[in-house]
Amino acid sequence: MDPRVKNAVDLICDEPDYNFSQEYLAEMADLSPSRFLHLFKQHIDMPYRRFRTWKRLFLALDSLSATDNMTVAALDAGFTFSHSFRDTFGINPAYVFRGINRFEV
Repeated sequence: MDPRVKNAVDLICDEPDYNFSQEYLAEMADLSPSRFLHLFKQHIDMPYRRFRTWKRLFLALDSLSATDNMTVAALDAGFTFSHSFRDTFGINPAYVFRGINRFEV
């Protein structure tokens, strides 16, 4: 693996609650952002943004096991629910959840 990519992955894994921008990581690797993204995908076999989402999901799962609150876990991991929902499902969550009655047990 290219040591510049390995350093970026190590940094991401060592500080899981921090969301490093691709520009910041490219600068740390002394690369242009586009070259960094190309090398990252070549060596990790996944685009940087997908890797960052994957990292956030694992952080959210860890937080969820500690707090038992999905909203807190998502926010702790850097997710915004509406944006992530829309990116994943292609629809605004308000349309989906508007008619659902919420209840507490």
